[in-house]
Amino acid sequence: MNWFAYRLPGESGVNTGSSGTLLHGIGYPGFAIAPFDRNPDGLLTIPEGPSTGIFESEEDTDESLYEFPSESTSALRHAENVIAIKRLIGEGRLGKCVAARVIVREDRIDLRDTFMSLCDTYPEAFVFCFHTPMTGTWIGASPETLLIKNRDTLTTMALAGTRPTGTGGEWDKKNIEEQRIVSGFISDTLIENGFMPQAGETHTYAAGPVEHIRTVFTFQDAVSDKDSCLRKSLKTAFDLSPTPALAGYPRAGSMEAIAANEDFERGYYGGFCGPVTADGDFSFFVNLRSMRILPDRLCVFAGGGIMRDSDPASEWEETERKAQTCLGRIRKPNDTVKR
Repeated sequence: MNWFAYRLPGESGVNTGSSGTLLHGIGYPGFAIAPFDRNPDGLLTIPEGPSTGIFESEEDTDESLYEFPSESTSALRHAENVIAIKRLIGEGRLGKCVAARVIVREDRIDLRDTFMSLCDTYPEAFVFCFHTPMTGTWIGASPETLLIKNRDTLTTMALAGTRPTGTGGEWDKKNIEEQRIVSGFISDTLIENGFMPQAGETHTYAAGPVEHIRTVFTFQDAVSDKDSCLRKSLKTAFDLSPTPALAGYPRAGSMEAIAANEDFERGYYGGFCGPVTADGDFSFFVNLRSMRILPDRLCVFAGGGIMRDSDPASEWEETERKAQTCLGRIRKPNDTVKR
């Protein structure tokens, strides 16, 4: 069975659905899922249907496109990855690249209670959980919009730079430059797709244990035909993902470096997911601050943008804080969520 559950930012209602059918590509109405590596075979939609079997974690099957990580990333291995990326930046081959790590634990969790715990703790996040035999089971609380389409108005954001929530004061040069790269990429991509984006004021945005620099972009689509408008908007979403906040810049070179230096498959971490309505609107959010679940194991994914001035120890600490978004809200089968 394929199923999904999600809670949109700022809302209280939880939306759920399930289907014995899994569509390849984006269909509607339903819940769309896209992988980090842009593999078209991994682009899927769970059609809307009765809410049966929700929050039932199942074993990964031979249909799974990406292997479940076998072990946690060590601090030494992560530092080697950061140093390798900095070398590429120093050679002028990259401007920025994201180094990710995984935390693998043998543990059992209550998916439903963990989902509700994430909803309660992060009211402004996109809280999601889904399962298909091809993707496995995922749960997370994403602070980052990839692209939202509401009739002829579209919204996206540049979210980059990281420090502990409540730090205060001015952002340092490294984080400001990291966010500038993401903003520039998003603006250029939107213009290339025929839009005229309007950038809001850049500001600090708190996302649980960490805060980021955020710039929101809004723009209009004048295409009157619903299907044509949806196709153009979907193309834009695909062109945006993954942004430099999840991969790096230039994207192709960054993804090559990620494949060469990380000892695990990101799978759907760093991709995107979200609902598509019968009207052709959608709300896509980046799959981050997330974990992949098996009945007796879990794997948390966390990453950070590497720049010329990045320090391996500081980057490790950043991923530790990000991982707590999920790890700190896990509920075991015998736990209860205080509401």
